[in-house]
Amino acid sequence: MEPVLRAIVIAPGPEKDLAPCPPLLRAGGLSILVRALLVLKRGGVSDLTVVALGERDAIHEEVRREPGLQETQILDVSEATHEAALAGGDFLLVLGDRVFSADAADDLNHARPAEGEGLIP
Repeated sequence: MEPVLRAIVIAPGPEKDLAPCPPLLRAGGLSILVRALLVLKRGGVSDLTVVALGERDAIHEEVRREPGLQETQILDVSEATHEAALAGGDFLLVLGDRVFSADAADDLNHARPAEGEGLIP
C-alpha cells in the first residue's frame, strides 16, 4: 500500500500553568514538535504542514532551526481554516505535543480506513 505523503500536525497553544507551550517542550535535546516532524519525515512523509493554535512565531522559529524541516509550512489556525490550505487528498493528522515512535508513524502511514471512515489509532 502506498504511504500517505502529507501530514498536518496540530501544535496546541500554551496551557495556563505551562511555559513554553507543550509542542515546544524539549525531550532528548529536541522539542516535541520537531521530534514529531522528523519522525514523520523518516517515515516517508514529504509534505508537512504545522497548524499553530498559539505561539505561531515561536513555533516557526523552532521548526526553521532544524535543517531537514526548511520546507515545512507553518500556518496560524486562522489560515488553516480556509479549505484550500487543507485540500489535496489523503493526509495524516497528528498532534504535535505527543511523542511517538517511528514504527507507530510507519504503521499509521501505511494503514487505510474503510470507505467513508476515518482512521484513529
